[in-house]
Amino acid sequence: MVVAGWGPAAPGFVGLADPEGLLQRWALDPTDPRVPATAVNRSTRSIVYHLDAAGWSKTNNAAELMAIRSAFDQWQAVGGTQLRFEEGAAVSGTKDIHNGDGVNTLFWSNQLFVNGGRDNLTGVFALTYVAALVDGNVILDADTVFNGSQFTWFTDFTNPTDRSVFVEAVAVHEIGHFVGLMHSPVGGATMLAVGDIGVNSQVGLAQDEILAARALYGTASTVAAAGRVTGTVAINGQPVLGAAVFAEDVKGTLVAGTVTGSNGVYELPLLPPGGYTVRTAPLDPYATANYLVRGADIAPQFQGADSDYMPSADRLVTVTAGGTAKVDFPVASASPLRIVRLLRPSADLVAPSFNNKPVSVLPAGQTVYLGVLTPLPLLGSEKIRITGDGLTVVGPVETRVRVLGSASLVAVPVRVETNATPGLRSFRLDRGPSFAWAHGFLEVLPPYPDVNFDGLDDRFQRRYWARFTGPDAAPSADPDGDGFTNGWEFRTGTDPTNRLSARFEIQSVRVTAAGARVVSQTANGKRFQLFGRDTVAGADWKPVGAPVAATGETTEFADPSATTGVRFYRVQLLP
Repeated sequence: MVVAGWGPAAPGFVGLADPEGLLQRWALDPTDPRVPATAVNRSTRSIVYHLDAAGWSKTNNAAELMAIRSAFDQWQAVGGTQLRFEEGAAVSGTKDIHNGDGVNTLFWSNQLFVNGGRDNLTGVFALTYVAALVDGNVILDADTVFNGSQFTWFTDFTNPTDRSVFVEAVAVHEIGHFVGLMHSPVGGATMLAVGDIGVNSQVGLAQDEILAARALYGTASTVAAAGRVTGTVAINGQPVLGAAVFAEDVKGTLVAGTVTGSNGVYELPLLPPGGYTVRTAPLDPYATANYLVRGADIAPQFQGADSDYMPSADRLVTVTAGGTAKVDFPVASASPLRIVRLLRPSADLVAPSFNNKPVSVLPAGQTVYLGVLTPLPLLGSEKIRITGDGLTVVGPVETRVRVLGSASLVAVPVRVETNATPGLRSFRLDRGPSFAWAHGFLEVLPPYPDVNFDGLDDRFQRRYWARFTGPDAAPSADPDGDGFTNGWEFRTGTDPTNRLSARFEIQSVRVTAAGARVVSQTANGKRFQLFGRDTVAGADWKPVGAPVAATGETTEFADPSATTGVRFYRVQLLP
């Protein structure tokens, strides 16, 4: 049994391998006959989960359970995988974990001690228990318990000031454990061990989790189209346990991170073909008060991770479909420079605040201070670099000594350009000949949230559907039956749940010697009629010309008779 949790406190992600090197995972296609049919549906090849109907609260439990369903939907939405989930019958009165009974259950506990009193939830948002077969490392049962005793929970994505625990974010993280993942060394990954309260930057899956889902559950064509990077990290020829290894794409965004096993070997699989920058950097030491990611935060077996070596130089590699690029890192033993906190982006440094969790910025052309804290004394020549495009340093490095205990701040003003590529970025701090990294601890946010990858703004879908990731909310769906898809109603500003809300706005009227040209919103494939009259009110609307079959979302209509005077128009959808 594996227990994984998330709270304030290998392959190109971190999975759990058995002595044969097989990663822990569900067997879905084909299914494994040794796994209970109550856990995996043999017909649909779906992982079956059950929610305790009580939720956390009496007044919001329906939304709490819907948030968990949406979290499963987000993992299932990762393209190119066999991952499928389905909800089984609701359960009630769940008091404790029953791992190994073949019923995958998620519930809130009002008691801090769970698993027969053996485990303590204090300080932990949730724990996921995974049971697997010894032969083949195939998962046969997974249960998740949320801490309903110590924390308050909420579900409103539109409330940025609520300092409770956001159900959806924790559920997405725990489902990562549910499908076989341990914690990640990537700062902005959902699988980072250190959770946060409120609606935070860890909502939704990072590229690291997307690649993990494909590595564990990818279809044959997905696997064949990708390549991998593998190698070793060693000090004087001796393997390094728990060395963090990261890959950035050609735009400087972080796409994958992992740690080495006791043999010093790492693997970054399922990378799309292309160029990458690969490097290794130490995790933080276990016995330290201020840190970003320690080996023990990844998994217990990495508690003894070697944190005393210098980060490597960058290595450029090319990944090909079906190919393996090998990069070994011989590193030097040393006490390295460390980054222990991030400056929360701010317009100035009058009252700076700090976090050991990832920070985010919008690509809106604004200037903010970005920076890091280090526990070592400053030399006066420190430099900061942030990977990726669209981040323009517009001023000199500024420092503040002893802003948090003995830690000092190094910051720069940065203009976040409107064309900055969304994704995770990394900080590099240089201090004399030493340098340190905070990998993936800055996220450049996308223009709009889309955690289920369907191309539609989640804020629109959350407004109209409790299960915003469900089939009724899909861009191509038409739940109100008015003949217009959700995607069209989003673009035209209408209500996708009200069949009477569709409207077609006239965007421009241009009068020429040949008559008026009227441009209006339309819907592709529908028939429309232009009507006109000479007064605002009172006169009848008369059709102008023949009906027009629209070939796009805007259509131009002609009124040859309107060469002088004033005319009023409307456009009507025909049956």
